Amino acid sequence: MRALVHVILTAVCFGGLAGEGHAQISESDGSALWIAAMIASDGQGSSEDYRVYAEKLAKTMSQYPAATQKKILGFMPPSGGDGMESNEQAKTAPPTLAAAVLANASLSSGEVFDALLNQSPLSDQDILKMLEREPALEKEHLSDLLHAQGKLSRGTLISALASSKLKLGREELKALLISQSPLDKPVLKKVEDTTNLSPNDIAEVLAAQ
Repeated sequence: MRALVHVILTAVCFGGLAGEGHAQISESDGSALWIAAMIASDGQGSSEDYRVYAEKLAKTMSQYPAATQKKILGFMPPSGGDGMESNEQAKTAPPTLAAAVLANASLSSGEVFDALLNQSPLSDQDILKMLEREPALEKEHLSDLLHAQGKLSRGTLISALASSKLKLGREELKALLISQSPLDKPVLKKVEDTTNLSPNDIAEVLAAQ
């Protein structure tokens, strides 16, 4: 989404927008992930390709309050990257149980499934780790866990569509997207460009909108 980068840089160059109030986009991993996913939704690579750049943009945007961020972007961005901790919180907070389970490669798919289901709904960060876990969860387990999360965030859906490490099968991804419909425009844009779905899958998802 080059327009997103353009409006942020324009605001920085001309200044005069800062004020008081709580910022939605913060200097956090969650906000950087969201910005990277929004840029990648333009169809130019994956969110990981823009991660470093997105961290710099998140730092810049964090200087402005929520009302100003809305004015810059034209809509209210998610808070802190859909509720993810700030960098300072992440340094002091212990990892979630879900993160510890996902990091333990010795656990079977069934054991991970049971543990994560009990911890659901999971954070966006844990969902993305789950989607790219090595060794991968069985597709049925992964699909069931995703459906147990309820409505997924825009950033999570875009990251799933852009990921080259996605462990979810085409049929499962298609079913997930249809269950999450109606999808918003940035997600639909990524649906049209993703290599994680076949042309027929894409047509079925679009028809469900």
